[in-house]
Amino acid sequence: MNIKSLSLVLLREAYMRYKLKVKKNKLIGVLLNRIVISSINRIIIFLGTIFISIVVFFYAIKPKHKVEFTSEVKPILNKHCIYCHGGVKKSAGFSVLFESEALGVAQSGKPSIIPGNSSKSEFIKRSHYTDPEMSMPYKKPALSEAEIKTLTNWI
Repeated sequence: MNIKSLSLVLLREAYMRYKLKVKKNKLIGVLLNRIVISSINRIIIFLGTIFISIVVFFYAIKPKHKVEFTSEVKPILNKHCIYCHGGVKKSAGFSVLFESEALGVAQSGKPSIIPGNSSKSEFIKRSHYTDPEMSMPYKKPALSEAEIKTLTNWI
């Protein structure tokens, strides 16, 4: 074999090794890309599922309709509460004459109605008491469950 053909064989072998190395690197690159893309897809699907779950949860807990103060709440307050908590007579500094006054701070320094949290609102707590000294309306017949539910949903 002469030098020229030997150098061609060595050159060809070097080229084939280079080509094989490039192929291996490409294969590794493709596999890594698929793993990364697969992981990203899983993360996207996971986050999408969480987002949809949150939306469904908040839709489920949202009241079916918004309780209107003037048409639904005010008649109950006028029937049971306005005598002691309206106009000039504001027992305990609490008035239900207007919505803004009902949501205001009472004589205790705290609001009787805490919007968005009926369970912590003294207004609702007192409608559930059985002790006649603590329950509202004071020394009068208790509100019906439907009336309490309307007031709770309004809050």
